[in-house]
Amino acid sequence: MREIIRQSIIAGSWYPGDKDSLTEIIEKYLMAAQIDRIDQPIFGLIVPHAGYVYSGQTAAYAYKLLAGQDISRVIILSPMHHFAAGNFFTPRATHFETPLGKVEIDTEALELLSSHIPLNYLDKDSEHSLEIQLPFLQHVLKDFKVLPLMLGLGNVNGVDSLVSALSVLDKYRQGLCIASSDLHHKSDYYDVVKQDNEVIELIKTGSINSIRDRLSYVDCTVCGRVPIVTMMRLAQLWEHYTVEVLHNENSGDITGEKMPGQYTVGYMSAAIY
Repeated sequence: MREIIRQSIIAGSWYPGDKDSLTEIIEKYLMAAQIDRIDQPIFGLIVPHAGYVYSGQTAAYAYKLLAGQDISRVIILSPMHHFAAGNFFTPRATHFETPLGKVEIDTEALELLSSHIPLNYLDKDSEHSLEIQLPFLQHVLKDFKVLPLMLGLGNVNGVDSLVSALSVLDKYRQGLCIASSDLHHKSDYYDVVKQDNEVIELIKTGSINSIRDRLSYVDCTVCGRVPIVTMMRLAQLWEHYTVEVLHNENSGDITGEKMPGQYTVGYMSAAIY
């Protein structure tokens, strides 16, 4: 099959644009992530998707758990921040490319998936929330294929067809599923802290119904709420019930800007096993 490369759209802005600088910053974040090893296979991760200067450290707490794990297939579920007609999107490509090299897309699995859900192939996309996970994965894993899905769904109660479709991918039972999501986006630091803490406490319980109800609030601005619910439902379907929240902070914690009215975005990493 002829290679079709989906080039990076955020290298040099959301993360460093050259291999050495990108490797250096990822290693710095991983070294700073002081976390106990989990001696079980990790099935699911919730990780943020802001620029690395903001959320890279939070993401590193999750990705550090993958070091030494034998993972050859990764599903990445991300929101679609840009308007497109449809609910399920993927690049029309065979590979992603970042400054760390190429990542093969599991086109065979996508073809199977397309027989269960209406999958839209994009010749071009400007979505950052999926691509930004790739350099961390390239650094901590060996050879792996990725199944990339950008979700235009806005309703956390409408994921049944997607979970059912993903469940037919038996070879991903021993793989990894990532839900790419920031937490609340609000024009007040303390409101973000309060609302993020409510969501985090529910995620710790693993109660899908409670999590789904909270993420359905009218004022909920958790952009990856649908990926989170989808990944957690798939995890439980495949008998992964333990949820561990690893780290959380927000943009105000990083910049020190906590004045009333300050626009703030929350970040969290969590693992499911």
